Amino acid sequence: MDKKSKEQISTIAEKFRTKKGYDFWQVQLWLNAKNPNMGNMTPIEAALSGKYEQVIRFIEDERWES
Repeated sequence: MDKKSKEQISTIAEKFRTKKGYDFWQVQLWLNAKNPNMGNMTPIEAALSGKYEQVIRFIEDERWES
C-alpha cells in the first residue's frame, strides 16, 4: 500500500470515528466489514479500488452513490 492509500484510509477512519463517536476497535471493525451499501466491499476495499470520495460521502451523508 502506498503513502497516498495509507493517508486515505487514515482520513476515512478519522472521519468515521468523529462522525459516529466510536473508539479505535469499533472503527477497525467497520473498516474491515463487508458493507452491502458499498457493493459488499469493505470500506478499505472500496477506497483502494478508486472509490475513496464515495466512501467519504457515505460517511458524511450516510448514503452510497454508485
